[in-house]
Amino acid sequence: MGIVLWEVPDFVVDQSINRKIDSGTGELSICFEGSGNSLGKLPLLYKEDGSSIRVANIWLIHLKANLRKKAVNTQAQALLHYFTFLNNIGMAWDTMPAALRKRPTYGFKKHLREAYKNGDIARSTANSYMGVVIKFYKFYLARNHPFEHPPFKYEIVKVNTSGSHEYMRKTLIHVDTTDLRLKLPNDTSYYGLSRKLLPMNHQEWRVAKKY
Repeated sequence: MGIVLWEVPDFVVDQSINRKIDSGTGELSICFEGSGNSLGKLPLLYKEDGSSIRVANIWLIHLKANLRKKAVNTQAQALLHYFTFLNNIGMAWDTMPAALRKRPTYGFKKHLREAYKNGDIARSTANSYMGVVIKFYKFYLARNHPFEHPPFKYEIVKVNTSGSHEYMRKTLIHVDTTDLRLKLPNDTSYYGLSRKLLPMNHQEWRVAKKY
């Protein structure tokens, strides 16, 4: 069973729920009352049978409703990729075995690295997807979701911030991160074209100025 992304044209929150039971048939009907607050377009994840992937959608709604994100398309695409991966390997999102290599988060890291090496996704996309999955799990870690083992480990890395100014030379800062970072090599080309930024020569500047 696959995972699909469905965009709600205008997602509304903070409405009152009115439940009514038909005394004759016993049928329950539910309707929403009040204007509420519109979040605009909101992509949500569902299984092919129509059931909601609740944990993913709660986080996407949180991003728009509480953190006031204008758009969450990137986050939704990353979760679509991740939950499709989970579906393919037959694992639940919160199943965390003792061995790191068996945890789905580390499996997804390996999956993204291989997809990048095969040319299926760009370096920036792989890093973006991994970052989204990390933030998704941080959301549930902050709410004390009962993981048997943590989805990742926190690390502190040193980053060199040396610059041209004297006060920036040989400066190191410590950054909190996780052991799920991909550390992929920089893309050197795109469809055969170099990604390196080179200054224009005098002839190229004359042409640019002319046109």
